[in-house]
Amino acid sequence: MGNGTFVFVSPAALVAAAAQLDGIAEQISISRAAHSPTVHVMPAALEEVSRSVSRNQHQVADSFDIAAETGARELRRAAELLRVQAAAYLQQEIITSAALDIIL
Repeated sequence: MGNGTFVFVSPAALVAAAAQLDGIAEQISISRAAHSPTVHVMPAALEEVSRSVSRNQHQVADSFDIAAETGARELRRAAELLRVQAAAYLQQEIITSAALDIIL
């Protein structure tokens, strides 16, 4: 970045954002586990139409379960990456501070 442009990174803000992402992921997992049984319903009757509707509902519910859990997993992964970045910034600050102490 040229022309005196700087980027300020707050490791504490990265860690706080990671905690929020973890919280969202946890709520998705809790909601999915709590509501999964309610969307996997038995056929209303034994005729073909009811069984077909139930089968379709199960396919949609299974697809939603997979997508929701994948989303939660991705949020957890993003949170972990934010924590890694925060640690890297902190480490670089320590190195830079030590180098300045030597120079000054």
